[in-house]
Amino acid sequence: MELKEHILIEADKLFCQYGIKSVTMDDIAKHLGMSKKTIYLHYKDKDELVYLLIKNRMETQVCIMDEGSARATNALDEVFIAVTQMESMLS
Repeated sequence: MELKEHILIEADKLFCQYGIKSVTMDDIAKHLGMSKKTIYLHYKDKDELVYLLIKNRMETQVCIMDEGSARATNALDEVFIAVTQMESMLS
C-alpha cells in the first residue's frame, strides 16, 4: 500500500472514531508514527483529507447504486433496491 493511501485510510479511522472536528493533523501524525511534515508532503491540509474521504465514499456509493440498477428487472424493483441500499448505507 502506498504511503498516501495509508495516511488516508488511517485518518478515516480516526475521523470515524473521534469525529472530524476533534482530530487534528497532530493526532493523525502521532497515530501513524510520523511527522506532520510527512503528511503535508502528500496532503495540503486536513480539509483535503476530509474532501477526498467524502469523495471516495460518494464514488463508492454511486458504483453500488449502479450495480443495483443493473440488477433491477423493472422500475419498481430498482426503487426497492435503491431504498434498501440507502438504508444499509445509513445504518
